[in-house]
Amino acid sequence: MVVRRLVLLSALVLGASSLGVASGCSAGSLASYMSGGSCTVGSLTFSNFSYSSSSMGMAAVSADDITVDPNGLGLLFEAPWLVGPGQALESDITYTVSVASDVGSSIASLIATIYGYGTYAGGTVSVINTIGADGATAFAQSGGLVTGNTTDLNALSATLEQQIALTGHNGKSTLSYVITQWTTSSAAPTPEPGSLFLLGSGLVGLGGYLRRRRRSA
Repeated sequence: MVVRRLVLLSALVLGASSLGVASGCSAGSLASYMSGGSCTVGSLTFSNFSYSSSSMGMAAVSADDITVDPNGLGLLFEAPWLVGPGQALESDITYTVSVASDVGSSIASLIATIYGYGTYAGGTVSVINTIGADGATAFAQSGGLVTGNTTDLNALSATLEQQIALTGHNGKSTLSYVITQWTTSSAAPTPEPGSLFLLGSGLVGLGGYLRRRRRSA
């Protein structure tokens, strides 16, 4: 009887502690990220995804067209960004990244990288990352195959506005991948996970309850 009560209490405590905890990020469309709440990559939590798009001379890229894939401590965005003469595309992605205050670390920097892009006969590719409300530009580039830039941060949370823009002019431009990596500062010793704390507290309480019952018997 005691063992059964102990197992039941353990299951209830662990079940309660898991409620509301964000699940790990997985590959999916940007639309699914927008409707899925928050998810985690390592010690980071990603949330509040939003998207807007515009185009000229062609169909805009929708949130369903953009694939999101966890990559290191960050996210990789892949989409059919391709424009020809007289065409233009813009994709604006916004999300929030945060680290729990009780893990003993903070967000140290943003590393923004673009892969597989090219411009021809006057076409342009531009990716501008803006962090926070002050409009500080983290990254902007046009032309090349692989380009990256790092912005130093020291915060528990940051909101990134990512503007991806392509124009064809008299030629064309293409872009395959946009990657945002977030580094964290060296963490202090990690506190005992909340679920284990709750389980330990429950077991201590159960032990005290059983001891009192034996004394009163």
